[in-house]
Amino acid sequence: MSPKPTYEELERRVKELEKESFMQSQTEKAMLESEEKYRKLFHHSNDGILVHDSKGNIIDINQKVLDYFGYTKPEMLATKIHLLHPPEALTKSKWAFETITQYGFVNFEVDFIKKNGEVFTAEVSSSLFKIGGKQVIQGIVRDITERKLTEDALRESEERYRLLVENANEAIFIIKDGKVKFPNFKTEEMTGYSEKELSEIPFINIIHPDDREMVLERRRKRLLGEKPPSTYSFRMINKSGGELLVQINTVLITWEGNPATINFVRDITEQKRLEAQLQ
Repeated sequence: MSPKPTYEELERRVKELEKESFMQSQTEKAMLESEEKYRKLFHHSNDGILVHDSKGNIIDINQKVLDYFGYTKPEMLATKIHLLHPPEALTKSKWAFETITQYGFVNFEVDFIKKNGEVFTAEVSSSLFKIGGKQVIQGIVRDITERKLTEDALRESEERYRLLVENANEAIFIIKDGKVKFPNFKTEEMTGYSEKELSEIPFINIIHPDDREMVLERRRKRLLGEKPPSTYSFRMINKSGGELLVQINTVLITWEGNPATINFVRDITEQKRLEAQLQ
């Protein structure tokens, strides 16, 4: 027969049980707080969050997903992930699934289709993890349609600018730190130098020695914020040593955070020769 516990032993055991109960309640409280924080982050995120299993069954979604796709929550939970993509995006979706299965995560861009049939492009970051011992995939979806439209418009604008500059009848180039940047074809034709050669020699080297001081002084004043004539003439020396009379129109700009000039140069050698003959 076991000896009857003393009062001190009973008191000690009661205190241990109280401590265990307190620790358990604190742990449960912390878990509840953590779950509450996750729930708020999940449902109030500015990105769509979508959880599905390995068979494509949608398990959970947040409000942003409903906003993106236009479905009700019961409708979303009754569909499968592949039905949210247009047919042409299914290959990309399959690749993403194979990648995340192998590596546990994947980032990619893919098209989705809304309930009303509208297609939008999204940036997706997916991770593989377990819930209750079952593997699931959580995808964070961000609609980047506006960004893609802006990028396309910028690309189109840059292409138009490039075509205009490359086919211009004037030499067009930027001067920064005394060197020629981004010369068009007419610049190379006029100077006789290639783009690489122009980037390596000071611009002053292709100005006639007698005109260098004047050109440098006007450039210096322009960079200091003064307003010397923006259009004027000077003599240029090309690679073969030939002398050209050119007219330059120069505009002060900021390039890569530093002052620079964009320059439009026209060969007026023949024009001046004909004027002289007429006189």
